[in-house]
Amino acid sequence: MRLPATPFMAAPNLPPVADFGFEPSYRLPPRRQVENYIRANHHLPDVAPAKKMQGEDVNLGNDLTLLLQNVEELALYIIQLDKKVGKQDRKMAEMQAQIGALKKHR
Repeated sequence: MRLPATPFMAAPNLPPVADFGFEPSYRLPPRRQVENYIRANHHLPDVAPAKKMQGEDVNLGNDLTLLLQNVEELALYIIQLDKKVGKQDRKMAEMQAQIGALKKHR
């Protein structure tokens, strides 16, 4: 579905739209908490459900901030998971080497 829209530019003196997710003090919600919220509510936390968006005016600035926040959180979750997988890969390689060594000494 295409929505009619007119291009617009945001004023340059507006406060930052997002990026707070990358601040050291930002506390990323636990993935399990986000998963539980999505299962219960069928939409992302802090983002209005589609039916509400379709029936009401949309605040583009606020919605853009919320979407960027979710993108930032997703990037942080991916980084966390990548580190976790890297650790597991290293541990598995160690275990495979140990298994190989044990097989040689049989």
